[in-house]
Amino acid sequence: MAQSELSITWQGTFFIAQNVILASINARSAFGAGPNRFLNEWLLFKPATINVVIIGIRDINFGVGIIPSALVTTGILGLLSGLCFLAC
Repeated sequence: MAQSELSITWQGTFFIAQNVILASINARSAFGAGPNRFLNEWLLFKPATINVVIIGIRDINFGVGIIPSALVTTGILGLLSGLCFLAC
């Protein structure tokens, strides 16, 4: 049985991150969706056209990588603290 790993692209990850950040700004919070909540945000904000391909029926637990996915889960403050940690 062949196993394939499906993931979304950079553009898709940043599309989800953009929607989460805009929703956070409207709620006056910059903390993101929360730990391990990428799948929930993917199901909430994924484009409608993605449902016609096989990836539309799969659970996507993270984006294109750990750091871009962290933008979705930790928000702007998490990104800034991570950059501050790397800079020090």
